[in-house]
Formats: sequence, structure tokens, C-alpha cells
Amino acid sequence: EGRLPAGRQATPPSARPGVWFVYALECDGGSIYIGHTADVLRRFDEHCSGKGAKWTKIHTPKRIAYWEELPSQQAAVAREKKLKTGAGREWLKTEICKRDLMSNSLPKHIADLFPDSFVDSELGQIPKGWEVKAVGDIGNVICGKTPSTQVSEYYSHDVPFITIPDMHGKIFATVTQKMLSYSGAESQKKKTLPVGAICVSCIATPGLVVITSTPAQTNQQINTVIPSRTDETFMWYWSMRNLGDEIRAAGSGGSVVTNLNTGRFTKLQVLAPPAGLRSSYHLLVTPLFESILMNENTSRTVASVRDALLPKLISGEIRVPDAERDTEVVV
Repeated sequence: EGRLPAGRQATPPSARPGVWFVYALECDGGSIYIGHTADVLRRFDEHCSGKGAKWTKIHTPKRIAYWEELPSQQAAVAREKKLKTGAGREWLKTEICKRDLMSNSLPKHIADLFPDSFVDSELGQIPKGWEVKAVGDIGNVICGKTPSTQVSEYYSHDVPFITIPDMHGKIFATVTQKMLSYSGAESQKKKTLPVGAICVSCIATPGLVVITSTPAQTNQQINTVIPSRTDETFMWYWSMRNLGDEIRAAGSGGSVVTNLNTGRFTKLQVLAPPAGLRSSYHLLVTPLFESILMNENTSRTVASVRDALLPKLISGEIRVPDAERDTEVVV
């Protein structure tokens, strides 16, 4: 039945004096329409007949996915406005998903990972059970440093040295324009980052984020978070990606070049789901991130083969069958 709401085996309550409702309709294409009414069933029928709203006239309602009872029309209007905010819509989608999953006998300990209400915080209203953390609470924060360029022995091809140009359009830092020698890295060994560290640019081009795929170092334009728990890395990666606006806003006022020092970077606030949800997310997306890293490495290998073979093909030094054979061996 189209009227059955998510996760409930009954239609919404009938209209009653003094009771108002906020409701959400799932429409064609997966969109959600939110409204308020004194009679959910009557309003649903109006939407289905094309008389409810412009949106539902174009996007046919499929079901009543959610509703709440409110004590007055004023309260219903206020709740509707809240659910139509960005955070409200995200919460509503999660709640609908939770109820759908519960109707299919999802284990309670998993369903409980989905918040069912909001609480006040420094960042405004956040899902119940979540918290606000400072970046410094996530793990150890290290500001990079450039070894002396006057010592030529510090630069070779041993240890990746990440700078801002290496971060554009990347998720993992797989290729760097500069490399340090082992002695160069050892000269500032406290700056060495492990695999899985999250590098964030804070000067000049703020908000770029990459994950280290091998032990590496960075220059002073980059602050790096080494998560205390390695099973939360990918969740914190997205949190850092979302800090771009805050990093730009927190940069030196009036400066043409944004400059966010390490002290202020560690105090930036991020929204943190419960620890169980963070680790569950990391476990879920790990195969995806591993595939991304593998694809980036493969792309780099193929590009190297192309760069090596193309001049020889153009000059006639080798023929196409020879190039195909060499490519198969490398790839």
C-alpha cells in the first residue's frame, strides 16, 4: 500500500481536533516532499491526484514515508521548516532508512547507530549521541618542514616529500614532485608520517586533503593528522575535506594568502559520530579506498610505460608489436 509509512504496519492516525502533523512523502526518483497538515491521509490523496503541490504534481508520490504528531499548527510549521534545512533533510533520510531497515528485522544494535533526535551543541543542533571534537582530539597533529635546500644530500629518490601541487584532485598521495633522501628524512625524523596520515593544506591553497600511502614528509604549508585509531581514518578523511571553508575563514585576517597555523588548526571543530559508527564506516568503505589506491598506482604505472615507449614508437626505434609485448610485461 502506498500509504504504509516506513517501518510501521499501520496507516497514519486519523484527523483529530487540535492535532497537527508533519509528513514526508517519498516521490518518483527518490525525492522527499515535506509538508504539514491536520489530516495526513486526505493530504496524501490530494498529492496523488495532482492537487497537493507543484512538486508532487510532477513527481508522483509513492508512499507516506514518515510523519510526526504536533500539538498545534504553529508547532507543525516550525518542525516542517527544521526538517527542510540541510541537516534536517539528512536526519529525515536517515530516519526513514532506519525504519525501513527495522521493518526488515535489522538487529537493534545496528539500528541504534542511527540517531533519532537532535541536541544542541557549539555547531548548532547535531544528532543525539554525536559530539563535537577538536581536530587535535582526533590524533597527533604534525606541521611539516622543509629540510635545508643548501644540503644537496638531503634530496634524492627515497622518501616522498608532499607539497600542495601533489594534492590537487587526489585522495592518496601516490606521486610527489620532490623526494628526500634517507638522510634528509632522518635530519627531521619527527616529521615522518606513517601510512594513513591525513594531510591538510593550510597555507595558500587551503582545504586540500590527501592520505599518505607510504611513509612520507610534508612541507610547512601542510598540517597532518595522524588518527589515534587507524580504524577511523577514512571517516576523518571526509571530516577534514569538509573543513575547507573553516580553514579559509580561520586564516590570517586581511592576508592575501590564507595562513592557518598549527595551533589554530588543532582547535577547529568537527562533528564526530559515535566511535562504533566511525569504525563501522571505515570497515565498510575500506574496499572502496583500496580500489581507489590500486587504480591510482596502476594509472601511474601505465603513464610511466607510455612516457617510456611513445618516443621510441615515434622515432621508429620499436614497432607496435614490440610495444604491446613490453606493456604486457610491465602491467
